[in-house]
Amino acid sequence: MSILFGLSCVFIIFSMIFCFIRLFIGPDLSDRVIAMDLLTNILIASVILFSLVVQETVYIDFIILVGLVMFLSISMYAYYLEKQ
Repeated sequence: MSILFGLSCVFIIFSMIFCFIRLFIGPDLSDRVIAMDLLTNILIASVILFSLVVQETVYIDFIILVGLVMFLSISMYAYYLEKQ
């Protein structure tokens, strides 16, 4: 499991780096919003990975809360972009 955990951490770090690049360099607001949503999904994946390693289920509540908050915020960004 430690080899798979290490590989997963490496892939998560690389994907975070690419998302941060898109977040800062993105040409419009919609690209930045999508990058922020993807960063949240990567955060959720890393918390799930951490939760599997420490074998605790208490982090599932955090994952659900972050997912709901980001769904609402992305919906509001989409509504804002549609009105422009």
